[in-house]
Amino acid sequence: MGWLFNRAGRAKGRGKRQEERFSTDLLTSTLGDVIDLSGSGLRVRRSGGASVTIGQVLKVTLKSDQCQVTLKCRVVRIHKRGMRQCDIGLTFVEIRPGLKNALHSLARFGFIPNLGRAAEQSATATKAHRSAIPDYYGLLNISQSANDHEIRAAYHEAARKYHPDADRSAKRVFMFEAVTEAYKILRDPDQRKDYDAKRAKSLNAA
Repeated sequence: MGWLFNRAGRAKGRGKRQEERFSTDLLTSTLGDVIDLSGSGLRVRRSGGASVTIGQVLKVTLKSDQCQVTLKCRVVRIHKRGMRQCDIGLTFVEIRPGLKNALHSLARFGFIPNLGRAAEQSATATKAHRSAIPDYYGLLNISQSANDHEIRAAYHEAARKYHPDADRSAKRVFMFEAVTEAYKILRDPDQRKDYDAKRAKSLNAA
């Protein structure tokens, strides 16, 4: 989220965001519900008082049903919404490109493929672990009962969409790796059976 501080300590917009922002209803945080998320910051909606001040640096944990990650953030904007709610704008502190791309996946799908690797690439990721396994079916946009032909067709469609030959952007490479990971698991009967069992256990425990 692109924000600058004015002399009064308030945040003002730069006019044009440098990072693509993804609206999401998949995430919560230690400050409130996540409204949108980009590779550089997020916006949180909180009930009650703000409990933070502009310029404050704090650790914020983002959570989905699949995983959670804790990041160092700076408060850049506070906007009251009536008497009982406020929106809090935060920017990530010293976040690295590897985790930026992972956050795009978190906003869109609720999980981060290869989360451990992404966390290692960021000195600001103070905590990152899977609390459940990723939704590979959702990533390929298929049902859990999909047959081999449907899995293969879904993968080829996704691979064409994200193949990095035409565009080597980090985001495209990341998504291509994600759908390839999903296909690798779901196309193998033994790995898929094991995955389904673990996923069912995780969902029942949620």
